[in-house]
Amino acid sequence: MLYLCCLSLAFVAAFAASPKDQIVAGSAAGLCEFPSIVHLEVFDADHKDTYGACGGTLIDSTHVVTAAHCL
Repeated sequence: MLYLCCLSLAFVAAFAASPKDQIVAGSAAGLCEFPSIVHLEVFDADHKDTYGACGGTLIDSTHVVTAAHCL
């Protein structure tokens, strides 16, 4: 029961604030300010559109480390 209460509280806390309010004492990063950070996008050939999937870290000119669920 305690687990469910904690899980519920975490869920509410995570989605209660708008995304811009979730970063405390921060600011938006400028283009090329952090060159090792990447945004992975998936191209949907059926709709000829892309959508953001995940972020990652560039470790050399041909490799990106990202979370397993992004693949």
